[in-house]
Amino acid sequence: WAQYGITKDILKQYNVYSCQTVFLNDNIFTFSSNISPVYGYYRGIKDGLELWRIYMPLRTEFRFISNWKSNMLQGSQQLPQSGKYVVITKSMKDVMTLATFNIPAIAPNSEHVFLSQEQYDLLKRRFKTIYILYDTDLTGIRNMNKIRKQFKIKCLWIPRKYNAKDISDFYKLYGRDKTLELINKVKLNE
Repeated sequence: WAQYGITKDILKQYNVYSCQTVFLNDNIFTFSSNISPVYGYYRGIKDGLELWRIYMPLRTEFRFISNWKSNMLQGSQQLPQSGKYVVITKSMKDVMTLATFNIPAIAPNSEHVFLSQEQYDLLKRRFKTIYILYDTDLTGIRNMNKIRKQFKIKCLWIPRKYNAKDISDFYKLYGRDKTLELINKVKLNE
């Protein structure tokens, strides 16, 4: 996590845990190992059921399993009540990287699932400006444009010259100072 600027305090704030064994329907689903770590994003308890989103970052298939509803927003429990802006990004990892710069952010469960009109309206009442920052790949840009047209949200993206698909990868490649420099360039253009 440190390679993305994410500290132990941020992991604790966002309820992210290292998992040793993951059960699915009372059966062992997977184990964590040095070559294949497993993390759990804990959402709380609803109707007596613990809500988890399991992240297996080094897998190529089934990187996530979850018993969250598809419309749950990652990072929404950590948002301030109101503010100047909020960023909608595409992953909890990006939400947490932005949190290290005190930038409030949320992420839908995937780039293919966006906020409902009700969720958008609530954010609009709480924050002066809503930005979207998805991956700079074709899928991310296509989805940002679709969302921009529907909701009139301001789009942000990392210039392709940096070869970083998202903010956490940018941090990993260029470090904290260059990431802060990139963020400050965007803030100057608000």
